Amino acid sequence: MSNVALGKNTYCSERIEPFNSGKAVDGQVSAQSRWLCKTVPGWLAVDLGAPYWINRWVIKHMGAIPCSAINGRWNSGPDYNMVAYKLQKSSDNSNWFDVDSVTDNLSSITDRSLTNPFQARYLRVLVTKGLRSNIGLAAIAEVEAYEMPPSSQYLRALAISSGVLTPSFSKNTYAYTANVTYDTASITVTATGEDSYSAITVNGNPVTSGQPSAPIDLAVGTNTITVHVTAGAGGAAQNYTITVTRPSSSYLTNLVVKSGKNTYPLNPPFSRTILQYTSDVGAAGSVTITPTAEDTYANIKVNGVVVASGSPSAQITLNTGDNPITVLISSVTGEGTTTYTVNARRASS
Repeated sequence: MSNVALGKNTYCSERIEPFNSGKAVDGQVSAQSRWLCKTVPGWLAVDLGAPYWINRWVIKHMGAIPCSAINGRWNSGPDYNMVAYKLQKSSDNSNWFDVDSVTDNLSSITDRSLTNPFQARYLRVLVTKGLRSNIGLAAIAEVEAYEMPPSSQYLRALAISSGVLTPSFSKNTYAYTANVTYDTASITVTATGEDSYSAITVNGNPVTSGQPSAPIDLAVGTNTITVHVTAGAGGAAQNYTITVTRPSSSYLTNLVVKSGKNTYPLNPPFSRTILQYTSDVGAAGSVTITPTAEDTYANIKVNGVVVASGSPSAQITLNTGDNPITVLISSVTGEGTTTYTVNARRASS
């Protein structure tokens, strides 16, 4: 982007004529076109005329002036460069804030790109140590400030830790859906900005571009996740939404067979994904079945009769031999039913 300091109005703490502050923003690097100050600390300020977002600043020292500038006798070595100075910003030309600083400089050109761009109308170079050959003398051949390039409010990539985005990601598609299993209690979202200056939040929480968000808890049912992208320098903004559906479970976490005070073991031992069991109940004439749902809102029926999760069924009369008992569990959100079968095996009395 362009040098927004070029040709702008300047003022300074002090000057040695004819080396006034305006010569430090005239676009020329020469022995005749420089700001010179004999009192340090000293400063040179630039009125940009309007607020700009700045992400780069440049100081061209006397050491950057070509050797042929004064009959070939100009010394462009590091002794003619300033040692310590800082860039400051202001919005009102009264209150100044440090932006960046340089110490123990040897370079003839200071070229600093800023990770965090800033907005300001007024810029000031405050010199705390002058030329290496004369600490009490400050000089700047040219000061430059660059407006940051246009930033984007769009994402380059969007991903979730579980499930698949539908439709596939496109920077100009702003609404997505995804389905996860009941076992997925949380997910993370990784949003990658189209450029490094954009600011991204996920459900209002700032995230680093290209890095996963903190885990986002998922309730049973639909969950809306909002990714908000703001272009750098306070520019335009864009929202992306992901609607994640987490179904309720159609599985049990436990299944108990009892008769009176007696509890009869299942064979094999209960596991939520094993659907067929036998239980030897001795000579018991009846049993109850206590199913416990993984999702407390699921519907449960034992031999067709509704039973509350964690509560025993009504007494089920048994014949001698095999007595298949069905436990049907239906999820409330999302499609899904699971049928467990317990064969209560009664011995002959």
